[in-house]
Amino acid sequence: MNRIVKTLGWTSLAGLLLAAVLAAVLVASLVGTAGPLHSTLIQINGEPVTFAHLAVGEGLVAVAAVVLAMLIVLLVVPFAVLLPLAIVALVLVGVLVVALGAVAGAAALLFSPLILLAGAVWLVWRMVRSDSPKNATATDATMPR
Repeated sequence: MNRIVKTLGWTSLAGLLLAAVLAAVLVASLVGTAGPLHSTLIQINGEPVTFAHLAVGEGLVAVAAVVLAMLIVLLVVPFAVLLPLAIVALVLVGVLVVALGAVAGAAALLFSPLILLAGAVWLVWRMVRSDSPKNATATDATMPR
């Protein structure tokens, strides 16, 4: 679990770093007179808006809105996707554990006479084996004084 948290943390940090770089590029292109977004055309309610016609304050507001949207996407979407998937995975694991437990219980009930018979044979075999006398060996001999 600790490794997953570290991986998610590093991924979030990389996403935030990329968002900061993209925001810096947007600010540089919006504030500068010549940039890749200088001739970008956006239509809002049928009215064209270009970044060239925006003032510096409006450009900064647009960049702040883009950064906020990126942060929302980076922080909310993973939780909105991963949390339901984790809950579904936990439910499926729980269902599998219950199903395997039911199968094991049914198998124990079905094979209980066989298990009892095997236990009885093992017990008798152990009792017979422990009752047999030991053969006298050379290590059992004692030396007279």
